[in-house]
Amino acid sequence: MYRLEIIPKYLLVCVLSFGALFNTASANPVDPAEGGKGILVSQTVSNEYDSFKKIQSTSFEDLKAMGYTEEDIEYIKNFDYEASMQVKVNKLQKLDESLLENAGYDEKQITTIQNYSGTEEQLARASATLSLSTYRNGSSSSSTFSSITFSTYYNWSSAPNFLLTDIVAVPWSEGMYLDNSNSNATISYVDLTTGAFIKTANPTVVPNINTGASIKFGLGYAINGTEAYAKSGNFNYRLTKNSKVTEVAIQPAYGHTFLSVVSPTVTYPGGLAVTFSYQVSKEAENYVYSAL
Repeated sequence: MYRLEIIPKYLLVCVLSFGALFNTASANPVDPAEGGKGILVSQTVSNEYDSFKKIQSTSFEDLKAMGYTEEDIEYIKNFDYEASMQVKVNKLQKLDESLLENAGYDEKQITTIQNYSGTEEQLARASATLSLSTYRNGSSSSSTFSSITFSTYYNWSSAPNFLLTDIVAVPWSEGMYLDNSNSNATISYVDLTTGAFIKTANPTVVPNINTGASIKFGLGYAINGTEAYAKSGNFNYRLTKNSKVTEVAIQPAYGHTFLSVVSPTVTYPGGLAVTFSYQVSKEAENYVYSAL
């Protein structure tokens, strides 16, 4: 993968088949908007380069206070994103335009790749962007039982530079509980270079009592010489409570890992907040308030 030529070995995650972690599925996750299901209630778009640059520009003292070790901080400060992108662009320049389009690059990005010289503007334009969208799918409320269903969908425009372990977490209000039997997630893996579909996987939905739930998945995937990444995913969750609920708020967040860790974590400190382990950047976040 691109990062293998840039990131030191002590920060690599061994990229293996995730068959032991996920159950494979047959259907490619589709943006709920494309299937005509649900109402879009929140959407956020972010850029991997901008997010990493923000972390890289954070002072040594602040990074230390956030939990980063001195070794981590040295790596972050010295990491050459431009050199990493140059390696990636060199490979992409060998592909024709149709393959670049299939890989998710738009017309401006393709022009940037073909004429890449490493300027700041080109670096930002050629890097991957993440779209995080949340849809309301339906609800009901009575004096004895209330329920509401949401779908949070993520999509990377193209392969990110950091392919480690990412998290989507959703905190909610009103003390509602996750309906496990009607909550699920599907992740779609595509070829790292061409964007061709490879497989889907179903990460486990992990509830946190009555405050939130999350999914965790390897962003990179490799088996039998094929390198892929988790381009998109759909996280469906139904919330219920055995009482009258008139309104609920949720705040889904996508955590993108920049430093390898055995298992990145997420906690729910209260309210609509989520806290990821320090190696994970909160790449995008939605806020949704909805009446039932």
